[in-house]
Amino acid sequence: MDFPPPRSSGVRREADKEERKANEPSDLFSLIRQTPLVLYTLLMTTLWPVGGGILNVLISVYAYQVFAAGKSGVGLLYGAIGLGFIVGGVAADLLKRRPYHMASCSFAVEGFAHVLTSFAPTIYLVAACYALSTVAGGMGNASLRTLLMRHLDNAYHGRVFALESTISSVLIGLSMLVGGWLLTVFEPRLLGFAAGLLITLCSLILGVLILQASRAADSAAPAQPD
Repeated sequence: MDFPPPRSSGVRREADKEERKANEPSDLFSLIRQTPLVLYTLLMTTLWPVGGGILNVLISVYAYQVFAAGKSGVGLLYGAIGLGFIVGGVAADLLKRRPYHMASCSFAVEGFAHVLTSFAPTIYLVAACYALSTVAGGMGNASLRTLLMRHLDNAYHGRVFALESTISSVLIGLSMLVGGWLLTVFEPRLLGFAAGLLITLCSLILGVLILQASRAADSAAPAQPD
């Protein structure tokens, strides 16, 4: 009876070496710095919470204070947000062949929708703007994760996604805390305008950098044989 040859110890050692290397923080941060597309993508996912936390605080403020719509207003806005995430997920799947373009413009559209929210005369238009913002945000999140998986070795996926999630969670919590304090100083519409404008400007700048880095990565990649 023929038995398959045992796995070479050299192969096992090499695999273990690569796994240990991926688990070293210094090596991970070095990889991120040396890969512009990954760096810009991570910056996009971590800068959004700075304005996003403030916008989360404003949901109930718009419903109760600005439009005096009470619990029904809160339900309307959260329903619009949920619908936007569903539509955004479907749209991201339909446009999955263009992750670079989605990543470069989706968050800018989301920020602009929040800017429009600050001028909306009725809570129904606010709900429509929130729905538009979450459609764009859902598409942007899907495209950013696609880019990270495409341009990172599998050994780094877990560490990078954990790092991104941790930084985003901390920043959005701090942003909500600061947003609550800022509401004691500024009007809700002005605060919403500033947060939306911040997201829009950061997304436009990083979007251009992502497109440039993607073109450079594609030109550096070896041509696929026919």
